[in-house]
Amino acid sequence: MRKHAVALLFALLLICGHVLASVAIADNYSPLYAGLVMDRQSGRVLYQHSADETRRPASLTKMMTLHLLFDALRGGKVSMHTQLPISSYAARQPRSNLNLRPGSKISVRDSIHALIIHSANDVAVVVAEALGGNEDNFVQMMNRKAAALGMESTRFANPHGLHDDSQVSTARDMARLATALHKNHPKYIPLFSKKSFTYKGRVIHTHNRVINRFSGANGMKTGYIKASGFNVVTTTHRHDGDLVAVVMGGDTAKARDDHMIELLSKSYVRLAENKGVRTDRKLDGQYRSMFAAVDPAVYNAGKPSKITAEGDASGGEEDGLEINRSNVFAPIEKQKIAAISARVLEDSEEVEEVVQKKQVNKPDLTVAKKAKVSKVSSHQAKVKKKISVAKHRLKNRKVLASKSAGLSSQRRLGSKKNG
Repeated sequence: MRKHAVALLFALLLICGHVLASVAIADNYSPLYAGLVMDRQSGRVLYQHSADETRRPASLTKMMTLHLLFDALRGGKVSMHTQLPISSYAARQPRSNLNLRPGSKISVRDSIHALIIHSANDVAVVVAEALGGNEDNFVQMMNRKAAALGMESTRFANPHGLHDDSQVSTARDMARLATALHKNHPKYIPLFSKKSFTYKGRVIHTHNRVINRFSGANGMKTGYIKASGFNVVTTTHRHDGDLVAVVMGGDTAKARDDHMIELLSKSYVRLAENKGVRTDRKLDGQYRSMFAAVDPAVYNAGKPSKITAEGDASGGEEDGLEINRSNVFAPIEKQKIAAISARVLEDSEEVEEVVQKKQVNKPDLTVAKKAKVSKVSSHQAKVKKKISVAKHRLKNRKVLASKSAGLSSQRRLGSKKNG
């Protein structure tokens, strides 16, 4: 009977967790927010929020550019060693970029790495011009492929994702694109989990932090422009299932990544439940974290920061974005985030790099120092007490020895008198 009661309580906690999750989404995320989690094998949707409402894909666009490049590789039109020419137009694209020189060339292999890991806008145009003859023709290829993949709400206007009013997509369509990449080009999927690559002696690290933070994550892509907020598509491969998840419209890169990890963790718990896994089975660390959902403090802790943007850019021009941040997050274990003011480029995924590097997640050192001082003080007090006790004992021994010596002396004198 007791076991049944425990199982029932456990089930209620799970239900409460799912309910609180749906409430928390509306409270913690901006109007730009959209999300979806799908079982990649069955196509069954495990979670969705505004999944069919149009959003700006930003650099998630490059997933389609990559799909068409992989198509060309499979069709023999290019090889990994093919050198792609760099036009002056391609070289003029704003950051993120590789600072390509007009008239030079870049290999297909380096182009793939640059698109996935660095989200290079100049490389996206290089690929578009090489495969389509010019950017406009390539955009038509992108839209034809989108239609073929069932991406009904998607309209591409460029190959990189820089701001264009007509460029839109949805969380569901981005999930379809990620699924198509896995299905049509599994050979190249391992490239999406690479954390860095070297180009002309320069080591370039990925913008994608989720692949470092969630066990089983194997790609895919991040993106950011002012009009979109922070986007990410993540695919996973684990023994208990393969997922594709989309988060669009995060207020910060960290808030976006934290939410993605939360969605993935809960979705794997749900998969386990649906497969009849015993609820009292020992779960791994990520599964356990799901049960924090029954505490509203978990969601209040995850509220993203407010970013104040000054100016409005168009056409890829450089424009300032002032990011002022202080005490943005308040997780269950208190964190301190250094206040920063960073001027970065508009329509650039490198804003993620600036935010991530400037964001310093520090533990509350005051508490740690107090604990350490308290521990040291306690130890010192114990030592002092031991010394005091030892001195007291030594003093008592000396007194006793002195008294004993006095008595012995008196006895000797008494013996002499009696003799």
